[in-house]
Amino acid sequence: MPSLFLVVGIPFMVWMISYFYLAIYYKKWNLLHVKIHETGRYSLLGTIFYFNHFLREMIMDTFFVLSIFFTISILRPSALITQAVNLVPVLATFITIVFIGSIWKVGFRNTLLDFFQFRELDTVVSYGSHWQMHFLSNLTLMLMFVMPVTFVGGHISPPIVLTFLLFFVLSGVFKTGPKAVTHPRWLMHGGREIITFFFLALIPAYVFSVELQRLRPTFAAIALAGLLAAILIYYWRAFLKVNLNEVGQSSYGIAYLLASHFFEHVLDVVYMLLLLAVLLSR
Repeated sequence: MPSLFLVVGIPFMVWMISYFYLAIYYKKWNLLHVKIHETGRYSLLGTIFYFNHFLREMIMDTFFVLSIFFTISILRPSALITQAVNLVPVLATFITIVFIGSIWKVGFRNTLLDFFQFRELDTVVSYGSHWQMHFLSNLTLMLMFVMPVTFVGGHISPPIVLTFLLFFVLSGVFKTGPKAVTHPRWLMHGGREIITFFFLALIPAYVFSVELQRLRPTFAAIALAGLLAAILIYYWRAFLKVNLNEVGQSSYGIAYLLASHFFEHVLDVVYMLLLLAVLLSR
């Protein structure tokens, strides 16, 4: 199936372009042990297998997958398949390996801090800070994932509504407040998250689920598009007001920060593909 090929192919193409850019930047082709991470602490391999970082993202990745799955269920119910191979053990093995890898690298306590959203940065720990830092970008991405439903005149299904309700409940549990939408560094980080997942997840999801000939500008679609446009303009205005060297973890340029960041989310893409495949299987 061509669309399924693109779902996997698009992220690989992004990683290949990013690798090529970094190879030119460092003037070498073997980057496996080059410390490409913005902090200067992790090599390419360390960035890809950044187990504890993935655990910070895992809960939110699950929300992304649920948003994609419920959208596909409405737009392309034929995508629900009878799976010849049971992928649940594969997904369970993947999650187990990640937890073991994280415990091995940072210890049991730090693994729990990462998973339960305490870790803003490797060196900054406070309750719910990781969730708070990603609140606006994650909400934006979830809205983008379900947006095609509004363009085909479909109704927002109860599962989609419940997914968003649970997202806001957890946001309350993690004490998300005004800082989540005003902190300069959090906004810059969130903007990069939107760009990262736009290429690694949003475009592949659209390719798989959306049939262009069915799209039409409904009122709900126009309203949601307007809301998303307002959020993105807000991000852009915030970007124009800050000095990246002051709010970031390094002085690298935007292109470098994006290229290296794509590799930070390799495990996220693997997890999301496996979980989506499990949910799509009858």
